[in-house]
Amino acid sequence: MPDNSMMPGEAGAPPSPASVASKEGELANATVSQVAGEAPPMKTIVQVADVQELVNALDSVMDRVTDGAGGHVPYKPESRSKSVKVPLPREVWEPLFGIAGAIGVMAKMPGGEVVAPYVFDPMTAADGTAMADATGMLNRLSMDDKAIKFIQTTITKANPTGEKETPAQEAVEKPTDQSPAEEAGETHMPAGA
Repeated sequence: MPDNSMMPGEAGAPPSPASVASKEGELANATVSQVAGEAPPMKTIVQVADVQELVNALDSVMDRVTDGAGGHVPYKPESRSKSVKVPLPREVWEPLFGIAGAIGVMAKMPGGEVVAPYVFDPMTAADGTAMADATGMLNRLSMDDKAIKFIQTTITKANPTGEKETPAQEAVEKPTDQSPAEEAGETHMPAGA
């Protein structure tokens, strides 16, 4: 039988409401860079062209969500090699993480079922197959008018001043310790597991 006599803050004890509020405040003020951390190491060699396709998909989603006012991912391969086995560069990883986080949060909102099919865990995009899956999902999202409208409406409600935010910026407002897929209650097994 578990011992429930521990005080909040002790090892293994549930956190106090004040510590949870403090942690949420810290996370709300964090940037995508601080929340996303480093991209996971690549499990396999990937083609630079595949990374570029992922970048193009990210750009398509940001363009649709911001009606063309969104920025573009400034990806320039560091190597002339056609294949690499290095983590995604920060300029690709952060928008991928931010968009995945935003979709995960929005999927739990009323009406979020329109974006729920696009929930994915960016941490799994560490091999060619998973990266292609994420690219395909983002491409499908960029063509789904209902999902894009839901994202735009959600961002407008969260930011009534009219200043457009990208999904990556929006995701930072309510980050969690769970992956976006876990937040939405999805449990996808990585390829090859």
